[in-house]
Amino acid sequence: MIRCNPQGMFSGNYDLRGEGHSGTLTFNWLSEQGMLVADRSRHRIRKEGMLSGRWVLLKGSRKVATAQKSNPFSRTFEINDDDGALTLRASNMIGRTFRLERGVSLVARISPLHPLTRKSQIVTTRRHVDFTTLAFAFWLVALTRRRSSQSAAH
Repeated sequence: MIRCNPQGMFSGNYDLRGEGHSGTLTFNWLSEQGMLVADRSRHRIRKEGMLSGRWVLLKGSRKVATAQKSNPFSRTFEINDDDGALTLRASNMIGRTFRLERGVSLVARISPLHPLTRKSQIVTTRRHVDFTTLAFAFWLVALTRRRSSQSAAH
């Protein structure tokens, strides 16, 4: 299990730790872009156009993974990494739990520790799942939650 803890009470950034890995996720303040550090390896997360719904995970100039939001009204992303295609989707219409699937197989479940916290966990169901891809998937979940809380505040 990988624990995903906010860096502070009002911070949208996270520390990830577990299963022999560690990392941090940082959101740019005014955009849907940021930084991911996975096991001391730095990656940039860049959104391709303001309204595109497409993000790229870059290590230097190399694309490590991409994510495309399925449609503007869903909480589903299609992720592609070196191992192929994955789908990240909300488990149900209103919950905050997400499923990461490769084909029809569940790869990981991302869920809050309890209903009133931003602390989360990633529970993998397969032996080897790339930590950088898991961290990127959690970054997308955190982005979705961030959007939701920002729209609820308005």
